[in-house]
Amino acid sequence: MTKSGHSLRLSASAGLMCFLAALTGGCPFAPGQTLILDADDSGGDVNVRVGARVLLVLSGNASTGYEWEITELDTSVLEHTRTSYRSACTIPMPGCGEIETWRFTALSPGSTILRMIYHRPWEEVEPARTFELTVTVTGSD
Repeated sequence: MTKSGHSLRLSASAGLMCFLAALTGGCPFAPGQTLILDADDSGGDVNVRVGARVLLVLSGNASTGYEWEITELDTSVLEHTRTSYRSACTIPMPGCGEIETWRFTALSPGSTILRMIYHRPWEEVEPARTFELTVTVTGSD
């Protein structure tokens, strides 16, 4: 992991190993491991290995017409595999926001920018929010 102050949510043992590795210069996430990111990670850089999973958790509210959209991503390096949604409210009701989990898999060595915008697709204005992350994928060795 190259971003300082990064909040990682991993199993305790994987988190401890990554913390120790980060002290010595980095922590590329290995195949089978999952790196969980959120809006606070925008503007950062991450290193993962081929086969690692990246989960990006963002808040949204589709009932207002806003949606997250990927605007830049090299899909030969990092593949978007699935997006899931869950209510942000204890009791789901109209107008309630949601938590979106965007799932990605590191496919091949290289670097890509993951750029997303939160907007109403029909409006020709600046997006309400943006997310940008540089992802570097290294070999699985």
